[in-house]
Amino acid sequence: DALQATQRQLVEAEKHAALGRLVSGVAHELNTPLGTAFTASTHIDEALARFEGQFRQGKLQRSDLAAFVDAARAGNDLQLRSLKRAIDLVHRFKQIATGNRMEAAQPFELKSLLQELIALLQPRVLAAGHQLHWDCPARVVLICARDSWLELLQQLIDNALHHAFAAGCRGTLRLRIDLAGDAVVCRFSDDGRGFDADAVARAFDAFYTTARQRGHVGLGLHLVHNIVTQVLGGSIQLDSSPGTGSELVWTVPLD
Repeated sequence: DALQATQRQLVEAEKHAALGRLVSGVAHELNTPLGTAFTASTHIDEALARFEGQFRQGKLQRSDLAAFVDAARAGNDLQLRSLKRAIDLVHRFKQIATGNRMEAAQPFELKSLLQELIALLQPRVLAAGHQLHWDCPARVVLICARDSWLELLQQLIDNALHHAFAAGCRGTLRLRIDLAGDAVVCRFSDDGRGFDADAVARAFDAFYTTARQRGHVGLGLHLVHNIVTQVLGGSIQLDSSPGTGSELVWTVPLD
């Protein structure tokens, strides 16, 4: 009884810690674009006050008008970019609650769906200079939310394009689907630079990223994990090491 009570306490403590990290991550990521938007708004307000003062005093000149227009346009552009960034972040944060967002479960043939989805996503891969190969047996029928697979593949491809390959390098992405009893085993791999042991251990953590300096938030694989475990009812693991590429393997039940 004491051991079980201690286990429950540890689980609750980890839940609270995870929630704290999530809230802290949301606040940190939103602080930058919202702060930038506020600063831009302040500059526009100051420029407007100067312009209004010159107008009311009858001292307004063409150069003053031109300066105000330039300041307003620059500030407005900065505001729009910053607010768009904040909106994008909020959208991605909402995706963490994937289970409440997906459509209702329905039966579908996996290969036919993948043909549609990969035809949609392939142009992005080719535009980045890479190749995407895939293989899936026919007549594999799943019962789940179809759009969960679109979200899953989008996140996997985005993650690979952003993290797997150095600038200017060409690589190959592979998706392989196999049947294993009453489950489907899916493997998504790349021949990129791979991740070290610390990155592998933390890959599914919310807000963990190896490319924050390039503006990435660190929600891609966290969302992938949520989709596989919460929506598809499966399990997922990452296998990678520096210089050997990466492979994500997830298993989901047929029904």
